[in-house]
Amino acid sequence: MLLCLFTTGVFLAATHATVHAADWRLKGWEQGSAYDALYIPADREKFTAVIEKVIDITPMPGMDEGVGLIAKRDDTGEKVTVHIGPKDFVTTRSDWAAVTPGAKAKIYGVYNDLADKEIFLLNKIVVGDKMVKVRKTGDGRGWWTLTPEELAKEEADNKAE
Repeated sequence: MLLCLFTTGVFLAATHATVHAADWRLKGWEQGSAYDALYIPADREKFTAVIEKVIDITPMPGMDEGVGLIAKRDDTGEKVTVHIGPKDFVTTRSDWAAVTPGAKAKIYGVYNDLADKEIFLLNKIVVGDKMVKVRKTGDGRGWWTLTPEELAKEEADNKAE
């Protein structure tokens, strides 16, 4: 009887985690996709900017909707289109509310070209004391592709940064 209850509990816990991730619309945002290949960790850089507006993006035809922003770089005045990640993932981040027009931010990620336009693929954004991180720094893997256990570990590790 105890074994049956334990097995049922493990199954329900695993099912809950799977259902949560399965609820996210991630078509085209998968690890190893053409879009994912645009993020080259060795090219990572940062800049400071003012967030001008938050925008909806669909980086490539057939991809699920994502979130981006337009940021005006402090050093050059250039307006940069920043790709953050899939909408269903990004908007669930607890510190996402800090990413608002007019906010001053430190933006980390990678420049690349997509459809003849320069874009910036986000690793993390820091606004005041709030950080929204969406990719692993070492390999650039999108946090939306992590298992619930991997995501929990990344979140715990990054609270210490």
